[in-house]
Amino acid sequence: MKELKIAQLTMLGREYNYNLGANLQAYALHTLLLKSGFNVEIIDYSKWSRSFARSVSVSIKSKGIKYVVSRALPWLKRRFFEKKERLVSRQISPVPVENRGVHARIRRIENIKKFKERFLRFSPRKYCELADFKKIKNSYDAYVVGSDLVWSPKYNREEHLSVYLLSFVGEGKLKISYAASVGEKIPEWAQPLFRRYIPKFHFLSVREKESARAIEHCTGIRPEVVLDPTALLSDEEWMSIAKKPVNFVEPPYILVYDLYRSNEIKPVVEEIGKRKTLNLVKYSCSKNCFSFYSYGPREFLWLIKNAEFVVSSSFHGTLLAVIFNKPFYAVDPSPFAPRSRILNFLDDLGLRNRFIVNPKDLLNLSFEDTINWDRVNELLEDKKRYSLNFLKKALEALK
Repeated sequence: MKELKIAQLTMLGREYNYNLGANLQAYALHTLLLKSGFNVEIIDYSKWSRSFARSVSVSIKSKGIKYVVSRALPWLKRRFFEKKERLVSRQISPVPVENRGVHARIRRIENIKKFKERFLRFSPRKYCELADFKKIKNSYDAYVVGSDLVWSPKYNREEHLSVYLLSFVGEGKLKISYAASVGEKIPEWAQPLFRRYIPKFHFLSVREKESARAIEHCTGIRPEVVLDPTALLSDEEWMSIAKKPVNFVEPPYILVYDLYRSNEIKPVVEEIGKRKTLNLVKYSCSKNCFSFYSYGPREFLWLIKNAEFVVSSSFHGTLLAVIFNKPFYAVDPSPFAPRSRILNFLDDLGLRNRFIVNPKDLLNLSFEDTINWDRVNELLEDKKRYSLNFLKKALEALK
C-alpha cells in the first residue's frame, strides 16, 4: 500500500524563524501528524530569502509601477507610525539591545537549529517564492497549513498569503487548515485572495474567534475554531523532550517571558522578586539575573515546568504555563503582537482575570496559586477533544 505523504506548511523553515513558540507549535502539529501514520514533511519555506530589490522588480513587471507605489505608501506610513509609537513608549524593540549581543544570538540560533534538526523533518529543498511551490503542487497527498499567524495580512505580503492559502496546490489534493490565524481584520487588498482560496479548503479551522469572524465576514464561510497545536500535547509529552539547562538558577524562581514590552515588565518583576525573595529567570537580560534568551525550546520547557510562577507577554508562554498548571499572569503584548489569541484562550478556560494590561498592576496582585486547576484542566480537555476530533476527521479523508 502506498505511503501517504503530507506537506505541513507553517511560519518556519530550516533557517527561518527562531521564535520559541513558533518552533514548539510546529513540533506539536508535526508530532500529531506523524503519530497518525503519515509520512510528513515541513515545507522549508523561507519567505524573506528573496532580495527586496528582486521582489520590487518582479512586482513592477507583473503589476505595474502604480500598483507597487499604491502598496508601498500605506506600508511605509504604517512602519513610520509603529516606530513612533515604540519610541513614545520607550520600547524600540521587544527585547532590550543589551541582550542582543552577537554571541547570545549565535548561541540561540545554534540551539534552535539543533532542535529543528533533531525533531522536525523538512522537505529536501528550500522554497523562497510562489513560483517554486508550483513545482510541488501534486507532490503530496494532503497539504496542512497552520498554526500561527500564517494568514495575517500584517505579517505577510500578497505572495506570502498566496502560499499560505495553498494557492499552488493541484486539483484533487486534500487541503486542510489547522488553527491558522488572521490576527486582525482582513484589509481590502487581501480580501480577493481569501475569497478566491478559502472556499477551496476541504477542512477549515482557525485558532481564534476573531479569525473566524474575519474570514466569515470576508468570504461568508465560518471556519471551526480549534486549539493551538501546542495545547494538544500533554504535560508528560512535553516533558519527554524537555532538557535541564546548564548553569541554571535553582528553584524557586519566577519565569518571565518578556518577549514584548520588556522595558515595562522588567522593573516591575525585579521589584516583585525582591519582595518575594524569589530568583528571576527572564528572556531579556539584566545584571544579577539569569536569562534564557540563548537557550532552545527544550530548555525553555524545563524552565516553565519548574517555575514557581510565570509572567508572560507571549501567547505560547501563557499556553505552556496552563499546560503545566503553573500560576501565571499574561501581560498584554499589544501593540507589538495581537492580544486576541491570548484573550480567546483565557476566556475559554475562565481565566480572563489573569490578563494584565498595565505591567505596573502586577505590583498589587497576589502571586499565590489561587487558580482552580481541576476546572481549568476539565475545560482544556474538552477543547482538546474537539480539536483532535477535527484533525482526525480531516486526516481520515485521506484513508
